[in-house]
Amino acid sequence: MIFHVNFLILVLPSPYDTGYQNRKKLTMMVIPSIFMPEDWSFTFFEGLNRHPDSIFKDKTVAELGCGNGWISIAIADKWLPLKVYGLDINPRAIKISWINLYLNALDENGKPVYDNENKTLLDRVEFYESDLLSYCKDNNLELERIVGCIPQILNPNPDAMSKLVTENASEEFLHSLSNYCALQGFVEDQFGLGLIARAVEEGIDVIKPMGIMIFNMGGRPGQGVCKRLFERRGLRVNKLWQTKILQASDTDISALVEIEKNNPHRFEFFMGLVGDQPICARTAWAFGKAGGRISHALSVYSCQLRHPNQVKKIFEFLKNGFHDISNSLDLSFEDDSVADEKIPFLAYLAGVLKDSSHFPYEPPTGSKRFRDLIAAFMKTYHHVPLNTDNVAVFPSRATAIENSLRLFTPRLAIVDEHLTRNLPREWLTSLEIEPTRDIKASKDGIAVIEAPRQSDLMIELIKKLRPQVVVTGIAQFEAVTSSAFEHLLGVTREIGSRLFIDISDQFELSSLPSSIGVLKYLARTPLPSHAAIICGLLKNQVYADLEVAFVISEEQTIFDALTRSVELLQGNTALISQYYYGCLLHELLSFQLPDRRQHAEREVENVKSNDTDMIGFSSSAISILSEAELSVRVTEKSSLLHMDVDKIFLPTPTAVKAAIFESFARQNVTELECDVTSSLRQFIKNAYNLSVDHSAEFIYADFPLALFNKLVLFCIEEGGSLCIPTGSNGNYVSSAKFLNANIVSIPTQAEVGFKLTEKQLISVLETVHKPWVYISGPTINPTGLLYSNEEMKSLLTVCGRYGARVIIDTSFSGVEFNNQGWGGWNLDASLAGLTGKPYFSVCLLGGLFFKIPTAGLAYGFLVMNQGFLTDSFRGFLGLNKPHSTIRYTAKKLLESGELNVDLTGAAQGQGKFLAARLKRLKETLENCGWEVIEAHGGVSLIAKPSTYIGKNIKLEKDGSIWETKLNDTNIREAMLRATGIEYEETYFLVMDAITFRYLISLAVSKNLEMRLMDVMTAYLYGPLDSDIYMKIPEGLKIPEALGSKPKEMCSIKLQKSLYGLKQSGRMRYNRLSDYLMSKERLLKHFNMENANSLSTPMVVRSLNVDNDPFRPCEDGEEVLVNLLARFSSAPTKRHWNGTKHIFRYLRGTTDLGLFYPHDSKEELVGYADAGYLSDPHKARSQTGYVFLNGGTAISWRFQKQTLVATSSNHAEFMALHEASIECVWLRSMTNFILTSCGLDKDRSPTTIFEDNEACISQMKEDNQVEMRYVPSSNNSADLFTKALPTTIFWKHVPDIGM
Repeated sequence: MIFHVNFLILVLPSPYDTGYQNRKKLTMMVIPSIFMPEDWSFTFFEGLNRHPDSIFKDKTVAELGCGNGWISIAIADKWLPLKVYGLDINPRAIKISWINLYLNALDENGKPVYDNENKTLLDRVEFYESDLLSYCKDNNLELERIVGCIPQILNPNPDAMSKLVTENASEEFLHSLSNYCALQGFVEDQFGLGLIARAVEEGIDVIKPMGIMIFNMGGRPGQGVCKRLFERRGLRVNKLWQTKILQASDTDISALVEIEKNNPHRFEFFMGLVGDQPICARTAWAFGKAGGRISHALSVYSCQLRHPNQVKKIFEFLKNGFHDISNSLDLSFEDDSVADEKIPFLAYLAGVLKDSSHFPYEPPTGSKRFRDLIAAFMKTYHHVPLNTDNVAVFPSRATAIENSLRLFTPRLAIVDEHLTRNLPREWLTSLEIEPTRDIKASKDGIAVIEAPRQSDLMIELIKKLRPQVVVTGIAQFEAVTSSAFEHLLGVTREIGSRLFIDISDQFELSSLPSSIGVLKYLARTPLPSHAAIICGLLKNQVYADLEVAFVISEEQTIFDALTRSVELLQGNTALISQYYYGCLLHELLSFQLPDRRQHAEREVENVKSNDTDMIGFSSSAISILSEAELSVRVTEKSSLLHMDVDKIFLPTPTAVKAAIFESFARQNVTELECDVTSSLRQFIKNAYNLSVDHSAEFIYADFPLALFNKLVLFCIEEGGSLCIPTGSNGNYVSSAKFLNANIVSIPTQAEVGFKLTEKQLISVLETVHKPWVYISGPTINPTGLLYSNEEMKSLLTVCGRYGARVIIDTSFSGVEFNNQGWGGWNLDASLAGLTGKPYFSVCLLGGLFFKIPTAGLAYGFLVMNQGFLTDSFRGFLGLNKPHSTIRYTAKKLLESGELNVDLTGAAQGQGKFLAARLKRLKETLENCGWEVIEAHGGVSLIAKPSTYIGKNIKLEKDGSIWETKLNDTNIREAMLRATGIEYEETYFLVMDAITFRYLISLAVSKNLEMRLMDVMTAYLYGPLDSDIYMKIPEGLKIPEALGSKPKEMCSIKLQKSLYGLKQSGRMRYNRLSDYLMSKERLLKHFNMENANSLSTPMVVRSLNVDNDPFRPCEDGEEVLVNLLARFSSAPTKRHWNGTKHIFRYLRGTTDLGLFYPHDSKEELVGYADAGYLSDPHKARSQTGYVFLNGGTAISWRFQKQTLVATSSNHAEFMALHEASIECVWLRSMTNFILTSCGLDKDRSPTTIFEDNEACISQMKEDNQVEMRYVPSSNNSADLFTKALPTTIFWKHVPDIGM
């Protein structure tokens, strides 16, 4: 191949000054396939010179698109960086760059030229072929500076880079690489800046937190567009230098003219070099065609990450399957306080979505993490010693106030006039304010008197009216001191009023929060039992409508009741709100400076309580709180295991994660983009064949339960009766009872799965005035059966005949399975022609849980067709509406719907998963004597413990005896008392770890597909921790010694668990839990998560017995860590120090794991070794071996030998013997799997490497195992037999695939 080579003398720009050689020019070779240095490259170098001289000194630098290398060489020559990596995709450019480096690093005599640090340019500069920063990523290089002259693409071509880049490519193709005109998949492609956008994002990945990126950019897209490219990716931008250059006469800008036709954006050109007024691309094109010279700006931008660690975490999340939403990311903020709030939250959200397959279950009390953070903030910033169990979370302040009033149902309450806006209208208009002791009269009505916030006026009203509940804030001018609060406490205690104090207006999430008198009081005195604190969090820099609230109570009974009220009336508090404010609290706690002041201990007030006259919970609340099946409150020491609660256990599809993140990543989302109504209207049509006209009203809430409760209140206001089929959703029934609704149970039969029939419905509606009928469907909750279209039509026909209002609850529908023959619903046809009383109406209640599998994303909707219903419904205020980000997410998911393969596949996968789970549960329960109703949809099933009902049981525990006759009211308590835990989650083992590791290795190396098989006998044969007896099964003979006794009088004591036992799953889990505990949990448990890390797990020791640390010795001698386990029965301080050594090693290796390479061709191979006299006291040696498949360890063992080895040779024999046994089993296992997969099994012997030649020479040959010698320095089994120096230890670690 012939190259046309030119040499030129490059005169460096004037700002260059001089380098260590005092030179102002470089000698350069150029060839046609490399871009010649042009004006833009000199402008770029001028921009680099605008930085302080220290910017590159001793830094690691990468130049993108280095061309012939002159800028990389000039940087090294002037600023003496630690290293400069010149990178270019053109392989020929790299070769020329190396030549140019030598031309300038050597003098006329070929001798190296040294700088004042005794280094040459050859020490400081290297050139590599690289597609942007791929070389740095592949070699794990962290950069401190990134510079680049990256061209703007005037006409992006998707196929531009389809050719393979090789050194033998044509001159024309290699030269075209400098324009790199392929589409990059970024929104900036439309402006020709896609390649620069990719360079920036790759730079974020490899640059150090305080690193700087400097780019040269043509100004044709406009200065605003250029700056935004950096700013929306979380970078602060500084323009170092700007000039104008003439547009090359052979450059066609017609592509930019076409962009302007369909886009309001206008590109920026100038007429000549002196014009200051920009012109658009069309004008510039016309001017150029007429012979005019056009120019454009050329700018050098310096940028730096504003929140480096968080921004890096965000882009790490995006590149793992979420690149499509990167174009929606906007981290540009005019206000730094907004950036300081939003960027950390996005990083936290990215971590949650990346690390979790599904959203975690959070109890109605609120996320424990969030409550921990609130308590910590109160303690750290306000010195109030709260704990998690003093903090209950609510969706909003209005919800907290309304729930508190409903909990006590006072005849008269005084409420601060600023806090009454969302209370029910009838409370604010009632005239029944006279105190009464008549329980019947006080059952339903609550009268609220609005009062001024000023404390003296409020107190005067309290004394005159003597209310049972007071809800008030503190006036701003009284909030700094605690005197007004203390006065209110005294007055309400004196007359027997419950007091709820709102501090929302004073509470600040700030590193310098304002002083709050109420919290000053709590810092020195416990909160009295009759008082509680309400605080709404609505003050953030980003989202004006994102709210969450919390209530503080130090009275356990009140606290528990308040948390139950959330579960009954709202369902839960939106996770996103808790995540957002939790992130703010975490940031404040992370940067809080230690307070050196001593704070006084709390003093308990010696005040005589007047609790006997205090109002208690309402009768309905007492009934529900004591009898309803509510969630279990988990404490720190609780041993309860949580069920797969509701639908939150279902995996979150990637499309849902992407939509959630995008909703927060964007800025300035319009209301239209959040309006889900049109999409939901189509969703209802597709799902239920129900046409919803534009006159219908859509009402939204965080959870469907909140909407159901508003319907219940409407029913109460109308004087109606709520008709609910027996066996329907128990939570909804409890909520209606809590609200004092008149509930009529419609009898149903277990034989038909508690389905509501036409006959049963008629029998009730004939006797009920103003009926409201609740129907859960198509999937009936909780039975999991399905209403057919014909069944639904007959029920609606009956309701129409009797003029009933119908609530169709679809909240638990959408994933149906085992549903052959079920054709779905056609509600349009079912409702067509229905003629009933005018009172008849149908409301559709639902959520987005199943049909679009949104996992933990909650969204409730209610569709009402009748206008008078809608008007009345609006009177019930206080609904917690979904936040705009959740509405945006819901709209995006609904619009993608069936078009999104990820979503439709996830929905189908959910159906298969739930069907398989039902099968396992059904078989287990039936084996235990339960009757199970076959489910066809949803997440729950119904079973009856028929075998146990009516039987007497007697339980003894801790000296106490509990005896009862089992029935449907106490079966759960009996299970809890008998086992100590609630069986709410199961664990099972399916294969041993060695086989599993081999399967992964095989699948990766052979490019096979792995699928999970569910083993139905997973619980068999587990050890039991208590005595369990069972009846003698049919066919089992009774021993002769018992032959005279009736079979019914005999039983069998189980030695191992059976699949039918409830304990089976727990026994298997307990056996494995310690082994499976993660390093992180282990370190945190022993408070070692912040310990300084160590590089090896064992200390090097001498084999001299006199130097052994475990002989009787003086205090303070060093510990041999690899023998610690042998002294667990009687450890000393020396052993504890050795244990901490292990923890410190674990601390430094939490990210270490097995790596399975795709391209490995190695088969099964083993290494064996022995550590002679590793236990010198008992003269025992250590056996160690490891087997690798595909270069990664799948089986290993290290243990003390059971026999005394008479020599090191003898010890090696015993180690090889154990390794050979394992090898034979591994061959059997692997060959069986290979044959089963249709692959050729390994017929050649498996090699075991050993470092004792004498031992190998005495071994007998075998067709399965072959012994080979390996130097001790290359024997990976050394890891398991002896303590190794750090360098040797870390040499072996990657050898076993870690």
